[in-house]
Amino acid sequence: MDMLHQDLPDIPLDNELLYHFLSSTFSILSLILQYIQIYKTIWWLPQSHTPYALNFYLMDLYLMVYVIIILIKPFIMTIKSKESYGEMFCTNRFTLSKYINAGLNLLFIGLFVIQILSFYYVFQTYDVLRLLFLIYPIFIYLILYHNQIHFNPKFWTSFNLYQICGTFKNENLHIEKSIKHNCMDISVYPAHIYKEINHLNQFIHLNIKNILYNTIIIAYYACFLPCVMAPPIINYNLRDIILLSMIITVTTLAHSIYHTFSYKNVDEIYKICIHFDYIMADTSQNINNHSHLNDKVICDTTNIQESEFLQSPYFLFFKEPTNFIKSLLMLQSTLIACQMYSLYINTEWNLVLSIGFLLFCNYYLLFKILRDYFTLEKVYGIKSKSS
Repeated sequence: MDMLHQDLPDIPLDNELLYHFLSSTFSILSLILQYIQIYKTIWWLPQSHTPYALNFYLMDLYLMVYVIIILIKPFIMTIKSKESYGEMFCTNRFTLSKYINAGLNLLFIGLFVIQILSFYYVFQTYDVLRLLFLIYPIFIYLILYHNQIHFNPKFWTSFNLYQICGTFKNENLHIEKSIKHNCMDISVYPAHIYKEINHLNQFIHLNIKNILYNTIIIAYYACFLPCVMAPPIINYNLRDIILLSMIITVTTLAHSIYHTFSYKNVDEIYKICIHFDYIMADTSQNINNHSHLNDKVICDTTNIQESEFLQSPYFLFFKEPTNFIKSLLMLQSTLIACQMYSLYINTEWNLVLSIGFLLFCNYYLLFKILRDYFTLEKVYGIKSKSS
């Protein structure tokens, strides 16, 4: 079965630690850019009441600290995970594990205390209606993951609001970061392709929920919440706020999709799809030729044909190795074109600064998508010519 597959070159990918660091940094800077849109001043005019570019005295620093801690929570939890020790330190992980774990626990407790204090001051400042905006992501979480939440006492004892708003890594909601195709076993037993397809279906569904949740959380806390919590005397440009929020949301979505469905995962999914075609064609040919097939093989083949994955658009979408990268490339190119057009038609300093920064971030992501696209196109182009 090796002739069905093609080996890919080793392209460096962002690990979980680097990805959450970049994601947290981007979300914090997006929050700052949104604050610039809301609290900007006309400081250059002679009759301006302030010499500063922003109305700092109107900002609620406690709310900002509270939101920032929520946004960096996935990064802190990734550092705290034991798998990150070997990525951060080249020395013996078991030698420093005790001290590192103690330091990270102190950091985690310190951030938790700071967030509780920030929430206390926020609770004293705002009315009940505005405070409800702080807990709305809980309902988004329950809508997306209600099927995975079970009434397990061990789960509910470790379940808290702080965990919901930052990350959802626990044994009940475990989301795998990669998928692996086992070629040798599947070529012998059709039951393995049935298990692999079911696993692939769960992998795609759970990671789509993961992408949606991460995008909604960053868009909600970095874009929407500063607007609804702003003082009533603030008069900001709603068009600029909506434009910047849409750019931040799509950028976050594209980054999450690229990291979750990396070129390696796309290649593994493609191998499963093409191997499924081979198994189905071979089994159907044997049935038509009245070859000897036992009941178990026929039953496994029937289960494969009735699999949910075959009824979903994922099968046709990943059947070609470059379809997914092409779609992501079109999304990223369209986003950059819209940003370039927004820079052309806008002259406000705050919007030009914000879009320019986001454009730089999207150029970096576009480079990585193009690199993966040309690699897959080159590898599978050579394969198609040789076949």
